[in-house]
Amino acid sequence: MRKLHSEVAEPVGLAVSKLFYQFGLWAVLLALLKAVVTQRQKTNDLAQLSDRMLKDIGASVDEDHLRPRKFSLWDIRF
Repeated sequence: MRKLHSEVAEPVGLAVSKLFYQFGLWAVLLALLKAVVTQRQKTNDLAQLSDRMLKDIGASVDEDHLRPRKFSLWDIRF
């Protein structure tokens, strides 16, 4: 089965030159910069999660902190 399906990939330089020709230098550089910035933002930041969510995912929770409790619509019970 593997011999029946062959994948032909072009060299990276040829692909980049096609992008330059089709979209222009500035559009390709802007897309590259955007890709780099979005890759840097993909970090797991637990500081914005509530204590309940931290307990649910198994992360450590500091019980003795003095952070004011924020009102959430999930706290309303009928």
